[in-house]
Amino acid sequence: MKNSLLKHHSRRLVAVCCLILAVVVGCTEGRSWLHEIPRKLELAPTLSIGTRSRPLELLPPILVEEHVPVVEVSPQPQTMVEKLRCLEGNWLEVGRSVANRPLEAMLIGRGVNRVLFIGGIHGDEPEGLAITEWFTEELRANSELTQQVTVLIVRNLNPDGTSSGRRMNQNGVDLNRNFPAKNWDPVVKTARFNPGKKPMSEPETQVAVQIIHEFKPVRVLVMHATTGRPMNNYDGPGKALAQSLSRFNKYMVSDSIGYPTPGSLGSWVGNDLDTPIITLELPRKISPENAWNANKLALIEMLKFEEAQPGERELP
Repeated sequence: MKNSLLKHHSRRLVAVCCLILAVVVGCTEGRSWLHEIPRKLELAPTLSIGTRSRPLELLPPILVEEHVPVVEVSPQPQTMVEKLRCLEGNWLEVGRSVANRPLEAMLIGRGVNRVLFIGGIHGDEPEGLAITEWFTEELRANSELTQQVTVLIVRNLNPDGTSSGRRMNQNGVDLNRNFPAKNWDPVVKTARFNPGKKPMSEPETQVAVQIIHEFKPVRVLVMHATTGRPMNNYDGPGKALAQSLSRFNKYMVSDSIGYPTPGSLGSWVGNDLDTPIITLELPRKISPENAWNANKLALIEMLKFEEAQPGERELP
């Protein structure tokens, strides 16, 4: 029994001495064995001693994978509306005009009903631009107005026309005859009503169409100005909305401005998409203050208007 124990201890002593010798040799050769550990570590075989006297059993090597942290990356916004949502309450460039001027838009609110407001489309009708700025500030300052709605505001769809003081864009196209309506007419009757070479030929029109397809508004209002009687002009199923606005701004209600408008925003949105749309015709040369005072409550009514509209659903 004593001889067996001596043999066992002798073997252990020899193993320890060999290990010490290997470390010393490695260090004298200028090698650091600690730095030679691979990224995928392989542990030495483990010795297992049974309860009975039997030979030592070698277990298979255990591979330990180096831990690599997982970083979750938030998805980047893809659509125009998603980008506007990320910058809610701030102006965002959503496109460029023919003359490379920015086309800006803003999203305010998180309500179910979606309302699109366009500040201007004809460059010689700037009366609605000041109202657009004041309306935007009213919405930003009073969150109660957007509890039930999400409002997308296009600041000015025709900055080139505004800069030059003319109806058309830089290409000489009337943007309000360039929409993909079923009644689009390629005939150029006068230069003032030039419809363009084809529907959506202009970058400004393309931006508006993209916004409408992505945002899917339940009602639309676009600012205009007229030398005739001020008007809540409507297309499609917008009569009730026009009548509701008229209670506040006292403008007449009509589904016609007195002449055909093929390829107009109203024709496409109201008649083809079956979405209520109001063309708010302000008096030409009206002062910004008078225009705002006459229409502030009407615009708020547009947000609160509760008539059920087809296709209403929550904004994604």
